[in-house]
Amino acid sequence: MPDISQHIQTALCQRNFNEALLSRLSACLSVHAVVCRASIIPRVYVTKKNYTSEDDEWAWNALDTCLRIDHKAVRDITKISLKVLGLSTKGLDRLDPERQQEILELVESIIQDGWGEGYVCYDEARFTPFTSSDVSHLSLYCGPPDNPEKEFLTQRLHQRSISKVKYNQQYAYMLRHLERSHGSDTYASVLKDKVDAQWQYSWLSHLRYISEGWNSVGSIILPGGTDA
Repeated sequence: MPDISQHIQTALCQRNFNEALLSRLSACLSVHAVVCRASIIPRVYVTKKNYTSEDDEWAWNALDTCLRIDHKAVRDITKISLKVLGLSTKGLDRLDPERQQEILELVESIIQDGWGEGYVCYDEARFTPFTSSDVSHLSLYCGPPDNPEKEFLTQRLHQRSISKVKYNQQYAYMLRHLERSHGSDTYASVLKDKVDAQWQYSWLSHLRYISEGWNSVGSIILPGGTDA
């Protein structure tokens, strides 16, 4: 493809989208995620206008989108988006870092022009405790939960935050023990992989964030973010 940036701009800005099946914002976020190597990570676009809103439903919707969605559904919508746009994961991965950065800036510019100034929020904590990139901070903009599902979601997010601290403390303790026994970087890497695997067993599934009786099919919200 001679000019991939031009191709992406044309595809995202001029193509007609069926918003019920694939929104323009979802397509933009999919390209952003692939370039960031986060194609299966739940994401949402948060605008500055959201932060100043007196209505907290945007924050609840963002939490619901990121926490209740199955990461396999995120993967599928990413694949569909790239297919619609005439792109491929391999093609984007093969670009040099400078071109990838150019595409990121282009996509972010398109999103901001369409939905207002903001940022893409990834819930990487679904996959690893060793990240500061999660949606926990969005709960600060939520008012008191006014129904059982919001209450359950708040409890799960709080439990995950506490668990995240404990995992990091335990890993730090094991790492210090490994260093005292002159362990290699390879062992440290294996140890981190094991901790990640244990974390994912506990927190990766979207079912972890769905209370008994919740309609899990209806809760699968395609990643798209809130309107500006």
